[in-house]
Amino acid sequence: MFIEIDVDDIPLGDIDVPGTEIETEIEKDKLPKLGENGRLGYYLIGFALISMGLFIRRRYRTKTNQ
Repeated sequence: MFIEIDVDDIPLGDIDVPGTEIETEIEKDKLPKLGENGRLGYYLIGFALISMGLFIRRRYRTKTNQ
């Protein structure tokens, strides 16, 4: 059983649909901000986890040496 698929040519331009033009200056302010907010929170959480791990490791070593 064979299925034939017709392959059309790749369109070379945009489709002009009336009423869909974006006004560049007005619409840019309404678009949502995408992307990263910042990495400082991740750095602080990582530093806190590393610090807790080192503290627990030091505490464990001092208990076993006594």
